[in-house]
Amino acid sequence: MHTVDWFSPYIPTWRAALSTLDSPMVGELHALEIGCLEGRATVWLLENALVHPSSSITVVDTFAGSPEFSEMAFDVRGMEERFDTNIAPHAHKVRKIKATSAEALRRLDPASFDLIYVDGSHRACDVLEDAVLSWRLLRPGGILIFDDYGWTMPESALDRPKIGIDAFLFAFDGQYAVLHHGYQMILKKR
Repeated sequence: MHTVDWFSPYIPTWRAALSTLDSPMVGELHALEIGCLEGRATVWLLENALVHPSSSITVVDTFAGSPEFSEMAFDVRGMEERFDTNIAPHAHKVRKIKATSAEALRRLDPASFDLIYVDGSHRACDVLEDAVLSWRLLRPGGILIFDDYGWTMPESALDRPKIGIDAFLFAFDGQYAVLHHGYQMILKKR
């Protein structure tokens, strides 16, 4: 029960990036998704990468939407219910944290995730904070995916992820390998 599909075009890139994990798509993996919307990426991960019985995903979202949704005429009403319906077959593998990422990420255990997908707030300062907080949560050899690196819709660059991601890349230079640089940015932690 999805109303939008902004995820499917990234599947080939994700498959390639995830194949670089030590136990690609077969072993026990733990993922974190910051901003899950209706769960399209969540469900794909559960059905394609988190297939081991002990694999899991933690999602962090307020389920209140964000300012850019009103500009795109995306209806956030019922978003959490749509998410719950979409992940229902895999609910036992999903930990849902209904909070801001700034609150939730500080409570999670360091080095506890193999994959982190950052797609919450698109404001540059928030993306930078999510990146820094996520980095300590990512295991060495883990994958960090930033969405909307190439997004150009808001007039102000401060309302887009790129500046925050670039600041993170500069500050953490030497600690990652770039697996993909395009509309999304995908890194592997050294």
